[in-house]
Amino acid sequence: MWNWIYELESEKFDLTEQMRRQKYEINVLLNRITHAQKFKKGAGKGKVGGRWK
Repeated sequence: MWNWIYELESEKFDLTEQMRRQKYEINVLLNRITHAQKFKKGAGKGKVGGRWK
């Protein structure tokens, strides 16, 4: 019985740590996305200007 409880507690710890790491990775990726979107080029005219004929 004690071994079973010990295994469950260790599995719980491992899963908790895995979830904590995944949350951290998600936050890092979200920060990278928002940082990259700040420098995203807007919808401007680009190189083509003037009138189209």
